[in-house]
Amino acid sequence: MDPKQQNALTAIGVLTAWLSEPGGGNFAADQIHDLIAEGGDEAVADLLGGLVSVAGHLLVKTARATGRSEQEVLQDLAQKYVS
Repeated sequence: MDPKQQNALTAIGVLTAWLSEPGGGNFAADQIHDLIAEGGDEAVADLLGGLVSVAGHLLVKTARATGRSEQEVLQDLAQKYVS
């Protein structure tokens, strides 16, 4: 499997753990800590790359589904964190 694909699948695993508990819970944090313990800085970089890839795909999918641009979707998301 391509490393980028593996990184995205790892990220999806962390997001799945996040969904399994209300508010994101500790399970996702535990998974992240385990990844860091096993792979150190490289594991962190791989996870971040996977999360960015997954976020990018979801951004494009959301933009297409809503008829808005990716930039508009990002701006809307940013407003939710600023307000």
